[in-house]
Amino acid sequence: EWYKDQNTKDLFIHLLIKASWKESRYRGHEVPKGSVVTGIHSLAERLGISEQSIRTSLKHLKSTGEITITRYSKFIVISIVNYDMYQKGEQESEQH
Repeated sequence: EWYKDQNTKDLFIHLLIKASWKESRYRGHEVPKGSVVTGIHSLAERLGISEQSIRTSLKHLKSTGEITITRYSKFIVISIVNYDMYQKGEQESEQH
């Protein structure tokens, strides 16, 4: 749905690339497989877009069920919904 929205598309692709491929922990918190530990400022710097644009793009992705966001005092965990679906190999995808 957001493919023609450059900022949202760039953010989602970035999240897919950076997402943890296994469960982990960060500062005492569980980080599910398919999640990214980050912050708004960090995402803006990495993607070269404004913090407001990051917030808007996150809102877009959250509103259509692409991601969930868990907020902590010093960071956020963005989880990709259906992460495993994006990780299937070509043969697996053709079988379903």
